[in-house]
Amino acid sequence: MKILVMGLPGSGKTTLASKLVPLLNAKWLNGDKIRKQANDWDFSLEGRKKQAKRMADLANKYKSEGHIVISDFICPTEKARKLFAPDILIWVDTITQGRFEDTNKMFVRPEKFDFRVTTKNAHVWAKQIADKILPLVLILIILITPTSSFAYLGPGVGGGMIAATIGVIVAIFAALFGLIWFPVKRLLKKRKEKKENKQNKVD
Repeated sequence: MKILVMGLPGSGKTTLASKLVPLLNAKWLNGDKIRKQANDWDFSLEGRKKQAKRMADLANKYKSEGHIVISDFICPTEKARKLFAPDILIWVDTITQGRFEDTNKMFVRPEKFDFRVTTKNAHVWAKQIADKILPLVLILIILITPTSSFAYLGPGVGGGMIAATIGVIVAIFAALFGLIWFPVKRLLKKRKEKKENKQNKVD
């Protein structure tokens, strides 16, 4: 799964990502660190697209290896976001302007997103987002790799997810049993009452 944490400079993207990574046992790609490794400081529109493609290539590599990967970078335009193509988009919308005027001018607010973070209490948002993402991860893992489904989640998260899965399965079976058993029980009770009424008439 490929998660994009995007927003203006200074909005708190990296702080949020740092809180999310351990909760999801994810790989982490930070935009500034990747630019430094590539020694690429082109912040034009073309440079932004190039950075989005670079981040996408690295994220796709981790994803193909079975990892959750969190990438945090500005990703200011729709074209850049399409190039990155996240499975989940988290928009950190905590400020109206960043510290760089050129970025403010080119920044396009995303029309579609999965989560919109509006305050800077990253630890609270990270917990809320992780709680919603983990069930999706579980479903994907079960569908894609049922035999080694919890390997990359880590023992803590994996064990919790297994327990949660068992709980959900038990609840589903209990609900199905209730739906089937109670109508049957009513039918048996009615038959018993009819039989008793017939017997009373004979007597």
